[in-house]
Order: sequence, then C-alpha cells, then structure tokens
Amino acid sequence: MSDYETEDLELWPDNEQAVMLMQRVGYTKWEHAGMSGTRVGLQWGVMFTMMDKLGLDDKAWQDLHDDLQVMEESALLTIREFEPKPSKS
Repeated sequence: MSDYETEDLELWPDNEQAVMLMQRVGYTKWEHAGMSGTRVGLQWGVMFTMMDKLGLDDKAWQDLHDDLQVMEESALLTIREFEPKPSKS
C-alpha cells in the first residue's frame, strides 16, 4: 500500500456493520469469470449466510444488503480500474 496515497476516513456508525463485513470477506469471497480470474461480484450465498448469523430484523438485514451492494459495485469499479489490461498482440 505504500505505492498509493491514502487518507484517513471517518466511518459513520450507520455504515460500520457493512464495512466490517466487507473487511471480513476481503478478497476471498468473490466470484471469478472463467480462466481470466476477473472478479464479477460477491459470492452472495456466503454473504447471506454471514448476514443471517448477525440476527438482524428484516429491515436491518435489507439495509445491510443494500449497503453491501453499493460497496460491491464500487469495489468492482476500482478493481477494474487497476487490474492489468490485456495486451494487444
């Protein structure tokens, strides 16, 4: 990470649960496309199991799901921005 500029970010309490869950899954719970290894989204079956273990009521569960979808989309955009581009031969 020393190659990238970073800044401290304030984590709002409303977002804490989603951020903590995303940190727990890290790079290990992503679906990959074919042999290219390109990440295409979270493994939602795993995510749902982890979310269910939190014992949330229906609204809190749906709010967490919505937050995670926003984070997934943002992560995929960032991953695609920095992943190696195929060489044109």
